[in-house]
Amino acid sequence: MHDANGSNPTASINVGWDTYVRSRRSSSDAHLVGGVPDYAFALDCNLRQKLNAMPGFKQLARAVMSTYLPRVKQQINMNYLKVGPTQMPEVYQIAVDCARRLGIGVPEVFIENNTSMNAGAYAIEDDAPLITITTGMLERATPGELKACIGHECGHIHNNHTLYTCLIELLADAGSTLPGVGALASLASIPFQLALDSWSRAAEVTADRAGMICSDSIDDNYTLQAKLMSGGVLGENAYDVQAILRQYDTLRETPIRFLEARSTHPTSARRIIAEHEFANSEVLYGWRPEWRTTNMNLLSKTELDERCKRYINIKKSKERGGGR
Repeated sequence: MHDANGSNPTASINVGWDTYVRSRRSSSDAHLVGGVPDYAFALDCNLRQKLNAMPGFKQLARAVMSTYLPRVKQQINMNYLKVGPTQMPEVYQIAVDCARRLGIGVPEVFIENNTSMNAGAYAIEDDAPLITITTGMLERATPGELKACIGHECGHIHNNHTLYTCLIELLADAGSTLPGVGALASLASIPFQLALDSWSRAAEVTADRAGMICSDSIDDNYTLQAKLMSGGVLGENAYDVQAILRQYDTLRETPIRFLEARSTHPTSARRIIAEHEFANSEVLYGWRPEWRTTNMNLLSKTELDERCKRYINIKKSKERGGGR
């Protein structure tokens, strides 16, 4: 197309790859606070700082993972189905969309032949990230729920969680013969394991927020959690999120909740509550301004994190509030 003078009005527009990369980086950098994504749960960041403060721990963990992760990735490549533009392209495109939304490199995605509903992320600080998704998740999650799931895993990569989430997985493998695992296991006293699990539960809240940022609908995040509780065997309209939240009300009032202390994930009821708080926060609409409507009374980041901490904290689980 040319104007009346015969010149191309788009000639001055730089459409090169370097320009695109700089634009994407500028957009994602706008959501970083001190190098940390602005949606990250403060408790996640605080607990990770305490783990990193342990003398030599991060260095030893990194050394062990540099041996463990390449082996795991090779096993995945040998046994799982890799998706791409010509193989399960709809799943591949979801991963591309989520990665672009968060401003990270597009992870490799593999399908695991496993009937459970699950997914996982593997990387060391965004180095060659990889995501696995079970066939059970693909079969029972809607496309929208799958996007929330893959967005969640991209959130782990975006926040550099995978060094420690993979470490937890390795320490659970009592039969591991990898060099350095014995030294790590010797650190794994009960207080240390409890601290690692406590951080892991907080990290899941951060990743759930990433899943919501990447999703097409806020409700997909809630129904995904409901399906994780039931295995997804019920019909699409069979879930009553409010009934699930009432399970939290029962849970928080009993000392049995302390059994959660060795869990790496919060209960789904806790996660849904935390997601509901994020759905009413300024942070979410900073990422998804097209979802914002007039007269919204939104939580600040500080208010959001304080409220979520009340619900995720096992020792001092608080009663659900009815508003701000």
